Amino acid sequence: MRAGVLLSGDPVRDLTAYLDALVSFLAHSLAGAVYRALIGEAQHDTAVAALLSSGDILGESAARVVEPALSAGDSELSVEQATALLVGPPFFHILSGRSVESVDTRRLAEEFTRVLGGR
Repeated sequence: MRAGVLLSGDPVRDLTAYLDALVSFLAHSLAGAVYRALIGEAQHDTAVAALLSSGDILGESAARVVEPALSAGDSELSVEQATALLVGPPFFHILSGRSVESVDTRRLAEEFTRVLGGR
């Protein structure tokens, strides 16, 4: 996923925009469908698992919005831990076949900043 989110300086706005892009990528793009298929295949194929673990495409794109949110809060989480907290809920939601329309990215962004101690 490309990190096409322009940062506004407002962590909740930036996190929401990132989550909107992530949900769109995972649920509505051909590349997202391929990525989901690779994640599933990685559970049974060590070569695919090694390929996915060799680079963290989503973690790298998320870092652009996670790092400013971390610095605005008082959390001691690493960028990797914070990224997992941010992308985990939409990932679980989409990968488990739930309706994408029920992913409330604004609420997830607000909760994320509360967990970080930023608001």
